[in-house]
Order: sequence, then C-alpha cells, then structure tokens
Amino acid sequence: MSDLQIQAGSLSQLASDGKTVSPQDLTSAVTALVSFFNTSTATVRTAAALPGDPVPAQDAKGIDQALMSTVANEPGSTNALAAIGITVQAGALSLNVKQLAQALDSNPDTTRATLGQWGQRIDRSASQELDATGHVSDAFSKLQHQARKLDAQQSALASAGQATAAYRSTASQRQVGLATYQSSIG
Repeated sequence: MSDLQIQAGSLSQLASDGKTVSPQDLTSAVTALVSFFNTSTATVRTAAALPGDPVPAQDAKGIDQALMSTVANEPGSTNALAAIGITVQAGALSLNVKQLAQALDSNPDTTRATLGQWGQRIDRSASQELDATGHVSDAFSKLQHQARKLDAQQSALASAGQATAAYRSTASQRQVGLATYQSSIG
C-alpha cells in the first residue's frame, strides 16, 4: 500500500510539472502506478478471501473499495480516465499505452491534469488507509493483539508441558519405588 502511495504521489508530481516531463516518462509513471494498483487490489482481495476471522476480511474489503473508488467516485473520473486509456476490466486496471500516447499528444494539458488528479485521489486514499484510523492500521493493530494472545497461549502451553513432564517424572519415580517395595516383600 505504501508503494502504491509513493507511485501515486510521483505521478501526481510528474503530471503537474507541465512540459518539463516527457510523455515517455509520464507513460512510465502511469504504467508503474497501474501495476502497483493492480498488485495492491489483488493482495487485499486475496486477504479478504482467506478463511478465519471475518474482521480482517472486512478490513481488506474496505481497502479494496477505497482503492476502486479512486477510479470511479469522482464526477466524470471513469470517463476521463477511459478517454486517456485507463479502464477497469474484471476488477483490475488496464492501460492502453497507445491511447495514452495519443491523448498526451493531442491534448497534453487535459491529460496531465486528469493524471495528476487521479494520482492525488490514490495518494489521499492510500494515506487514509495507512493512517492510524485506516483499515491497514486497524488490521495491523488487530494482528498485533492476536499475536500477543498467541504468545500468552504459547507460554501457558509451555508451562503446562513442564508441569506434565514433572508429573510424569514423579509418577515414574513412584512406580520404580513401588516395584522395588513389592520385590522386597514378595
């Protein structure tokens, strides 16, 4: 998620630099962002599908929804992104590099503005998810709490194991003592 945030901030910055950034560099930044975006959404979808505690799955679904909203929730954003070659297909982003190159060639200012705004939306969304009150932070806190509980259980099991070993040793000594006693009287 932090890599996605870095890429989004980078795209936003590059897009706002105007004519100083080449279309090829901007295309590379968009390609990287689409790749990180798809990796991030695939990761959270995998986490959401894992069996077990439903709370982390809900957190993962919340992250996925927040990321996907960066493509669709702003007025006209889906159409604006599609016009420059960025579309959603089967829940993942797809980039038509030729269409992006044409958009950068025919209407560079609008294309850069669209990319800059999209990068800012992803950056904001990632920041919120990573923030202390976001889904990622919440899930991490829950995992830390679960780890502490597991550590306590592991310690209790180790203590029980030691007590069982001591009991077995004592029982074994008593059996030897009983056998010795029985052989001496028998």
